[in-house]
Amino acid sequence: KFGKSAGNAVWLDAGMLAPLDFYQFFRRTPDVQVRALLGYFTFLPEAAISALMLEHHEHPERHAPQRRLAYEVTELVHGHEEAERCQLKSHILFDTHVVFQEGLSAALVVEAFEGDPRLVRLPAAEVLDRDVVSVALAAGAVPSRSAGRKLLSSGGLYVNGTKVDAGATPNSNRLRISAADLLDGRVLFLRTGKADNTVVEVVGAVGEGETVSATGTDA
Repeated sequence: KFGKSAGNAVWLDAGMLAPLDFYQFFRRTPDVQVRALLGYFTFLPEAAISALMLEHHEHPERHAPQRRLAYEVTELVHGHEEAERCQLKSHILFDTHVVFQEGLSAALVVEAFEGDPRLVRLPAAEVLDRDVVSVALAAGAVPSRSAGRKLLSSGGLYVNGTKVDAGATPNSNRLRISAADLLDGRVLFLRTGKADNTVVEVVGAVGEGETVSATGTDA
């Protein structure tokens, strides 16, 4: 491990720190540190590092150096397959709106998170046309209904990467989950706070003869 305090330690052992959490530690590297860490922890030539930093200067929203750092170090410690898996999972969790645009399949998402505690399976009755706080509670994303409501009111509850409108009325369709919110009628992404993610696979509902529209009526 490295890091001064035990609570913030970054362990190399996958049994002490999940590979995705390891990947995300490096993915969150501050701009002022990323060049140095690319030099310390990767075998990238100086020309490649300079190119990454130039891309970052021109397109900072892409976080190219951080992404490359996270991938390279994860591959070095956990191997190529795990690095590929972490890269995909990070993309799914933190670029969720892009995932929908790219047409990434729900099957691939479920396969990527199989065995990961972030993946939760719920029956359709506990998801479709239910208010978002109830769904978050059923998925274990919040510890209680009151905690979920408090999180919602503070703007800390997200569905598919989009902040839920805390100003909507309790029975508003904006606070209810519909089939239109599910990737391939099967997967829903919840986030609480900045980085606590839950991938919900909805079991046995949509695509089996009827769907539910955004207004809660049969479509």
